[in-house]
Amino acid sequence: MAAFLSVWGFFALGLFVCSFRMHRVLQVTLFFVVVLVALLVAGELTGISTLGILGGGAGLIAGLLALYIGMGQVINEVYGRKIFPV
Repeated sequence: MAAFLSVWGFFALGLFVCSFRMHRVLQVTLFFVVVLVALLVAGELTGISTLGILGGGAGLIAGLLALYIGMGQVINEVYGRKIFPV
């Protein structure tokens, strides 16, 4: 499982680096995804369940930020102006 998650971690890290030229909310979201995967990998390798719980918390934050980005883009498109800063 740690190897599987590590591959996704490298992918997320690549996306995070590419997001430096995009809006800040996407950068923060991808940062939390990288933290999420790193904590889950560390938890798998060490057997410390607290790391998995912290990873889950980072995942919740990343998910909420992703919802904000998605809803913000739709709302901005519907109203034709920038209501949510995304």
